[in-house]
Amino acid sequence: MTKRSRLFQILSSEPNITASQLKVKAEDQGLDLTLQAAYRTLRAYRDSGGKVENSATKCLRVVASILQNAATGEHLTAIQIKERAVEQNCSLHQATIYRVLARLITIGLVTALDRGRQKVFEWKRDEAQHGHLTCIGCGKTIEFQQEYLDEIGKQLSARFGYDFARIEFVVRSLCRDCR
Repeated sequence: MTKRSRLFQILSSEPNITASQLKVKAEDQGLDLTLQAAYRTLRAYRDSGGKVENSATKCLRVVASILQNAATGEHLTAIQIKERAVEQNCSLHQATIYRVLARLITIGLVTALDRGRQKVFEWKRDEAQHGHLTCIGCGKTIEFQQEYLDEIGKQLSARFGYDFARIEFVVRSLCRDCR
C-alpha cells in the first residue's frame, strides 16, 4: 500500500482532523510526514472526494476512469486501455500504463488476471463476490457468482492467523470450443 493510500485511510476514519493531527497519526503508523506534506494531503483528500484514484496524476485518473467505465465483466489488456485513452485524446506511454496498473492493484482497486500469456485487468466493483473461469486454450474468461467465496477466504485466514481482506478466485480449464 502506498504512503498516500495509508494517509487516505487515516483521513477516511477521521476526515475532520487538522494537518498537525494528521502528521502525528502518520508518525504513529511509522510514516514520515512534514506539516507541509500533511496540508497537501488534506487538500488532495478533500479535492478527490476521499478517493486515492482521483488524487494523483492525470495518467492514474485516466486509467482508473477507463477501467471504472468498462462494462461489468469486461477485462481489458494494457493495450486496450491505451487505445481507449487515445479515443479520449489522451496519449499514454505503455510503460506508464503498466506502472499505474501496478499501483491500482497494490491499493486494491484493480484485479489482474492471467489470460494465457496476456494479463487482463478489471476494476473491483462493490458487488457480489465473483470468480473467473478461464480457458487455458483460447484465454476466454467468464465470471460466475458464488456467495460462499468470501466465507472460504475468511475461514482460511482465521485458521492461519491472518486478517481477511479479499479473495480472488480463478478456475483454469478448457472451454467447449477448445476441447
